[in-house]
Amino acid sequence: VVFGNGPVLFLSAEDTVSELHRRLAAILAEERASFKQLSGLHLISFVGQEALLAVINSRQSIESTPLFSAIERRVSDIKPVLIVLDTLADFFGGDENSRAQARQFIALLRGLTSRYNTTALLLAHPSLTGLSSGTGTSGSTGWSNSARSRLYFERVKSAGDIEDDPDARTLRCKKFNYGPAGSEIRLRWQRGVFTHRADDAGSAAASMVQAKAERVFLNMLAAYAVEGRHVRATTGHGYAPNTFASDRQRCEGVSARAFTNAMNRLFEKRRIKVEESGPPSKRTSHLVIADEVPR
Repeated sequence: VVFGNGPVLFLSAEDTVSELHRRLAAILAEERASFKQLSGLHLISFVGQEALLAVINSRQSIESTPLFSAIERRVSDIKPVLIVLDTLADFFGGDENSRAQARQFIALLRGLTSRYNTTALLLAHPSLTGLSSGTGTSGSTGWSNSARSRLYFERVKSAGDIEDDPDARTLRCKKFNYGPAGSEIRLRWQRGVFTHRADDAGSAAASMVQAKAERVFLNMLAAYAVEGRHVRATTGHGYAPNTFASDRQRCEGVSARAFTNAMNRLFEKRRIKVEESGPPSKRTSHLVIADEVPR
C-alpha cells in the first residue's frame, strides 16, 4: 500500500521513454493535468538493453546483478513511495516455474522495499493457462504465494468466451494480505486511457475513492480558509479543484477531475456553499464549508 504522496520510479523494459511520454500525455489530458505536475515521476527505459535484476548462480539460486545495485542506489537517492517494474520476464533471469527461485526474487524486492520504506508493483503477463482459468497467473505458485497482494487486469467476456465490449476491462483484487480480496473496478478504454466506467459508480471501490476525494476537498478547504486563501467554484484563477490538485503536499494524490466531481457532490449534499465578500461595488465570491451539515 502506498501512503501519501512522493516520487515514483517507473522501470520499463517494454516501452521507450518517448512511448511512455506519449501515453502519459493522454492520461494528463484526461485528468486535466500537465507534465509540470509530474516532477516526482522518474522514468527509466531498458528497451534494447540488459535489464536483468537477478540471475541464477552456480548454486542454482537467485542472486542480484550489478543493475539491481544501481537501481538500489537510485532508490536511495530519490526515495520513491512506489517502484513499478514492467515486466517480470525482462527483470527475472531465473526459471519462473521454480518455486524456490520465484520466492528468492520476491524476497530481493521485499528487502529493497523494506530498506527504503516503499512499495513495489511488479507487472507480469499471464500464461495461457492463467488466461483460460481466470487466475491471471503464470509459472510457479510461488509468485502469488510470496506476493503480499495480487491484482489481475482482464478483458470482459460473456458466456462462450465472447468479448461483447472490446474496450471494457476489469481490475480484480485476487489476493490482499492486509484486507479483503475479491473487490473489482470496471474500466473502459477511451481517448487513449482506461477510465472508470460510469455504470460502476455504485461499487464499493468507487465509493471509497469518492469518499476520499470529498474528505480531502473539505480538509483542504478548511485549511485554506485558516490561511486566508479563498478558492472559487467557477473556473479560472482560484478554481478550487485545480488549486487543490496542484497542492501536491496536501492533495493525497486526488486529481483535478476527481476534485471537480467531489465538489459537485458536496454542493448536492449542501456540505459547501458559495459566500460573497468585499465592498458592494466589488463583490467577490468564494467557497466555504456550510455552517450546518444537513441531516
